[in-house]
Amino acid sequence: LEALQKGDEVVTQAGMIGRITKLDDNNVTVEVAKNVEIQFQRAAIGNKLEKGSYKG
Repeated sequence: LEALQKGDEVVTQAGMIGRITKLDDNNVTVEVAKNVEIQFQRAAIGNKLEKGSYKG
C-alpha cells in the first residue's frame, strides 16, 4: 500500500470504499460519495481495489 496514488480505488479497514483524491506521507483523502471526502491515516487503508469497483 506504499505505492498508493491519486485516483486509486481503495477499501478502508472499516469497510468504506472510495477513490483517493489527495495523499501525503501520513494521510489519504478518499471520496466516499459525490462531493464527500474523508481523510484517513494511511494505516487505515485496507486494500487497493480494481478500477471500476467504486461507483460513487
